[in-house]
Amino acid sequence: MIAVTAACGGDEPPPPEAPRPVTIVELRTIDPIKPLQISGSVRSWNEQSVAFEVAGPVDFIVRETTNLDGRWIDEDVVFSEGQLLARLRDREFVIALGAAQANLEVAQEDLNLAKTELAELLPARLRAAEANQTRADAEYQRFVEARKTNAVAELDVIRHRADLDQRKAETEEAKAQIDAQIVKIRSLEAHLDQATEALAQAQYDLDRCSLWAPFSGEVSEVFIEAGGYAKVAEPVAHLVMMDPIKVDVAVSAARAAQLRQGDPVKLYPLAGGETEGFVYEKATAADPETRTFRVSVLARNGRVMAGLPDDSPLRELPRIEVYNRVQRLNVAYEDSPYMVDEQKALQQDEQGFYVWASDELPPTQTLDPAHPVLTFRKVRVVPGEERRNYQGLFIARTLADPGVLDGDWVVAINPPKDFEGGELLIAIRDWQLRPGQIVPTLLGGQPPKRGLYVPIRAVAPSGERDRGAVFVENGGKVRRVPVHVVEVVAELVRLEAQDDAGAALLADGARIVVDDVHFLQDGEPVRVVGTKELLP
Repeated sequence: MIAVTAACGGDEPPPPEAPRPVTIVELRTIDPIKPLQISGSVRSWNEQSVAFEVAGPVDFIVRETTNLDGRWIDEDVVFSEGQLLARLRDREFVIALGAAQANLEVAQEDLNLAKTELAELLPARLRAAEANQTRADAEYQRFVEARKTNAVAELDVIRHRADLDQRKAETEEAKAQIDAQIVKIRSLEAHLDQATEALAQAQYDLDRCSLWAPFSGEVSEVFIEAGGYAKVAEPVAHLVMMDPIKVDVAVSAARAAQLRQGDPVKLYPLAGGETEGFVYEKATAADPETRTFRVSVLARNGRVMAGLPDDSPLRELPRIEVYNRVQRLNVAYEDSPYMVDEQKALQQDEQGFYVWASDELPPTQTLDPAHPVLTFRKVRVVPGEERRNYQGLFIARTLADPGVLDGDWVVAINPPKDFEGGELLIAIRDWQLRPGQIVPTLLGGQPPKRGLYVPIRAVAPSGERDRGAVFVENGGKVRRVPVHVVEVVAELVRLEAQDDAGAALLADGARIVVDDVHFLQDGEPVRVVGTKELLP
């Protein structure tokens, strides 16, 4: 008999379960504005090509990038003078104005003389004619009666009858002269009106020799130089309004329905910082290709010192925007005199002429953008007699005695009026926003606060409103941490621990599980298979 024995393994323990594979993110404090930002296209609120209303040679025109204050006139009331953009040579218009003024004076004198004749001379003539007619009529009647008794001859009666007819004709002529004078006065009044209009037109044409900026803005392009000939209605420059400025964004129909005119908007210029605006208008119809609606944001546009941090102590220094290197009038000749900008660099006091100059920047070096500062001192000079107009950009004046100046020196342009020597910051103030740029835009409400954020899927719900839990991986196991959901920002949520113990675990660097959190248990072993970057 063969015995068969079957082995039973019921007493051996089952093999351990493999740790659950999970993906984590490293917790850190972030400022999650970027998920809410949309790209806005910066546009000018107003731009215009400006032209003269009269033709003539150009005496002066501003340079490109010049910022001008606009002229504001309402019903002939000047609220703001504004700044000059260009000017024509006006000699021809001054002569025309003088001629129009003389014509007006002649027309006024002719009218005054005609009125005097109508008021005094012609009535006197009429009265004299009427008196002569009365006398002639009496004489005629007397001779008619005398003829009845043959006291006078028939010829005498005929002669007095002719005299009476002549006096009647003179009376009618005097009346006709009065009527003609009235008509003449009306004609002279019309001529006076024409002369008055001609004078007004001449004055208008003369005034239009000066072209003022129609609104405040920056000259983006100049189409003619000083010395050129400007034609009527032909643009001479293009002016772009820079403040306020418009930002257009495209949003969905649902987002457009939530926005109201006047809603706050945050703009984040690429140069740094932020500025505020508000919703100005929404498009009536959607774009047929993208099915999005255009929303226009109106924002103020400030000017900042490019390249310098807001807290830089250099901002406290007196500032200039540009300097000029000392050059010879004719660079081809070594004995040519040196020159300076007569209007913007050459100054005068009781002791004579001087410029603010610095020798700290040799021709082979450039200004340090991190420290754009030079030390300027007063240098006495003696100006020469020769001047040269460089297309209206500046007036160069030679120096009969340049003092210590040579090609190694630079001269300050438009230094502060109260400057007494020392360091000057060379920094141009540039616009925060320029048309054509793309700027990150945050529509509506306040931006989210800085804090601890995790993806929404990393929070396991607890059944209570704004409550849940996250799992922190540490040493191959997870710890369940009850949290309060403070704020939802796109796909992220800002968390705060519900107790002090949880707060100790929710610190920068904590490893938060983001996958399958609904199935995790407190203390469960896990295996990290991937780490995702937490992007704001």
